Amino acid sequence: MTVDEAMQLALGHQQARRINEADVLYTEILKVAPDHLPALQQMGCLAFEVGRFDIAARMFARTVALQPGHGPHHSNLGEALRMQGDSEAAARSFAEAMRLDPNDWIPCKNLGLGLVLMGRLREAVEAFGRITAIEPSNAEGWFLQGYAKLEMGLQREAIALLRKAVKLNPNLQEAHSHLLIALNHDDEGDPEAVFAEYLRFGKQFNLPLPPRAGPVPAGRKIRVGFISPDFRQHSVAYFLEPVLRLHDRSRFEFFGYSTSNRRDQVTDIFQGWLAGLRNITPMTDDQAADQIRADGIDILVDLVGHTPGHRLGVIARKPAPVQVSWLGYPNTTGMAAVDCRLTDALADPPGMTEALHTEKLVRLPGSFVCYGKLVPELPPVAPLPALKNGFVTFGSFGRFAKLTPQMVAVWSRILHRVPDSKLFLKSFSFKDEDTRASLLGRFAQHGIGPERLRLEGFRECLHDHLLVYHEIDIALDTFPYHGTTTTCEALQMGVPVVSLIGRTHVARVGASLLAQVGLDEWAAPTEDAYVACAVKWAGQVEALAALRANLRPAFAAAPMADSAGFTRIFENALERMVR
Repeated sequence: MTVDEAMQLALGHQQARRINEADVLYTEILKVAPDHLPALQQMGCLAFEVGRFDIAARMFARTVALQPGHGPHHSNLGEALRMQGDSEAAARSFAEAMRLDPNDWIPCKNLGLGLVLMGRLREAVEAFGRITAIEPSNAEGWFLQGYAKLEMGLQREAIALLRKAVKLNPNLQEAHSHLLIALNHDDEGDPEAVFAEYLRFGKQFNLPLPPRAGPVPAGRKIRVGFISPDFRQHSVAYFLEPVLRLHDRSRFEFFGYSTSNRRDQVTDIFQGWLAGLRNITPMTDDQAADQIRADGIDILVDLVGHTPGHRLGVIARKPAPVQVSWLGYPNTTGMAAVDCRLTDALADPPGMTEALHTEKLVRLPGSFVCYGKLVPELPPVAPLPALKNGFVTFGSFGRFAKLTPQMVAVWSRILHRVPDSKLFLKSFSFKDEDTRASLLGRFAQHGIGPERLRLEGFRECLHDHLLVYHEIDIALDTFPYHGTTTTCEALQMGVPVVSLIGRTHVARVGASLLAQVGLDEWAAPTEDAYVACAVKWAGQVEALAALRANLRPAFAAAPMADSAGFTRIFENALERMVR
């Protein structure tokens, strides 16, 4: 077989998704022709698709050396380097690709995505803006600008840009999903109007549903599939862990369907608890749905919703007789193919939110989540810092995208009413100096100077991140988009959380979590009550110190920490759905 014949056969295998056969042929071609540019290019693409970014980078680096004046080679190399975590080198490759071909918008997109990972958000917006300068009708360019603006905490600007992207291209599913995410952050959003946007998404992307299968026969194990990009060190994994670890293997078989090529030590742990962990990232929606059907899945549990990495196109194909939304997204999917959504009676009080969901709400007793044990050993609870500081430190460690203008105004009211108090904010976005300056300017408009604020970026080490709770006395929940992981972390570290309660799940998670540790009064019904709660407890330092000492035991006794009990409740809910 000649090299050209081998290339044609390899390309056929690659197009038919016969990955291993294609890989073998490309390897053989490169043994006899090490500088065969098409083989290097295709083997790099193949490696990239299956998550072998080291091989992809090596192949693309060789194409750059062979053809340095070809911009797409530099762009491909940048993508592989970015996925390896080398953002600086990736940015250099993208910049070179842009220099070589100023009219190619793909390197602009890739550079912007790399800059987001580096926390350089203003520069990312500029890179994405070059896309629409090249092609004003390019919906993806407007979407990416909206995405970066949301990460900068500019919710209204983000929503306007995302609406423009959706209008230009209603089929750009990623843009429409991100618009829905942005609407969760809007403190002036009307729940009914937001739900209407979910219905528009569903109308655009729903598919005809196949006939519903009959119930699972008694005596057969129920096959449950979980679809997520987060079978790794991630906040979703903390809540998924107890269910995977403790599920009853005599009644259930659990499968995972990963929508990401990223793996770490948590992936390996989860794989040991699953009957199978499939990477569906390189598959088309049809192929992924066929894989789920081939596995005989009875219930498919979507852990993503509209967040990045979702595969709602797979969900729309109804590959499992029963499909459930849980955990990873605080709102409806808008998809007719999703039958149920797992929640609880505080996050979704009966009669309050049913009309805002396309799914049937299934309320679990106690809590809709259980915080697992992926952190092997928690740092000890430290004494109340106000006792040694002589002033109260408030803190909030959620994503910067959640910091709305109204939230800054309310937090400023608290700081004015508690003399000498400080506010400690920690977020990945604070790596960006422009983002930090922008937030300081927002507080300055309310008379709060920079000396009252401490802004810190993301800490990679989870243990180091948890140690930061030693430095705050009272946590302030974000609104309308509440924290979940951050609230659980705070409570475990002895830090009570003030939360402002709204009408929908996204704004009621705090009420659910706080009630479980006896802090119902910390869930405030109005902004004035939110301010009053924070001010009241800031003035009762001794009582706050006593509360701090008792919070970890209270958390350990709560339903959301009862791994075995929650897993049985979760399993029983699934069994009722299919039996």
